[in-house]
Formats: sequence, C-alpha cells, structure tokens
Amino acid sequence: MALIDIGFNLYLCKIFHHTSMSDEAQEIAKKQYGNKIRLRACGICIENQQVLMICHKGVINEKDVWLPPGGGVEDGESITDALVREFLEETGFEIKVGRFMFKHELIHAPIHSVELYFEVEIVAGKLIVGKDPETTQEAQLIKDVRWIPLKNRDYFTDEVYLAINS
Repeated sequence: MALIDIGFNLYLCKIFHHTSMSDEAQEIAKKQYGNKIRLRACGICIENQQVLMICHKGVINEKDVWLPPGGGVEDGESITDALVREFLEETGFEIKVGRFMFKHELIHAPIHSVELYFEVEIVAGKLIVGKDPETTQEAQLIKDVRWIPLKNRDYFTDEVYLAINS
C-alpha cells in the first residue's frame, strides 16, 4: 500500500520542489485514504552515516516530499509484515525490523494517520526506485530513492532528525 500513504505526511519531511502531479493520483489518494484513520509502519534505515529516503510527488499541495520508506498496514497484516512489504515495494531491499523508535500522528483533513517508526536493517536486495503496485504508471508517486547524510537537516523534520541523530 505504498500508494500515496506516505505522500500525505507532509510535515514528516521538508517540502522541496514544486511539481505537478496527475489529478488521477490525487483522486485515488483522497478516495482510498481520506476520512478514516490509517495505521502506517515506517522504517529508518541508517548505513554509513546516511538515511534511506524516498521522494514522493506531493498530494495535498502538489509539492514533492522526502520521507522514510513505509506505508499502510493492511487488514490482517502485522505491523512488521507491513513494513517488510512496503520497504521491498519502495526500495528493492529486504529488511529485518528492529526496535521501535517513535510514533507520529498526522491530522490534515481529510487525512488522519498514526505512524509507527522502527529501526530497520537491510538483509538483501538492490536499491531501486520502487513502484506503487496499486496504481497506474501515470499515477506513480515515487520519484526517487536515495541515501541522505544524517546531518543534512534540509531533508528531515524535527522528529525524524532527532531520532536519527540521537
């Protein structure tokens, strides 16, 4: 469920370049995730003093956002299983889920999500720019996946920055 889940969490990361995104993606996002509470599993992966981050096309205000990999927990799925699935879909990496780091709640009508952040460790795979399996090629949200230096404050909100630098 990588589709737009993460794009709604605007203040988890700093907003960067203005970009246009398809109305199709925005409508899918609002229909699929709006007007309900969404539980999300997110992974903080740190290697060589860098954090793995994903650039998503903006949904709410059409500005791109950089966010840690993660997404929605599906009915009947454990939080850790959801994180493993989302990480693979978005980055190409298989992971081992580690300790719980922090929680974050986002309320930005019509979106309301509760996000649980965990340390993760890569165990296999090759870095890719993943795809949202729930949507068409034209409505894809993932634009880029890259390692960002821990001290590069511009890519992180206060919560994420404190968690990765403590």
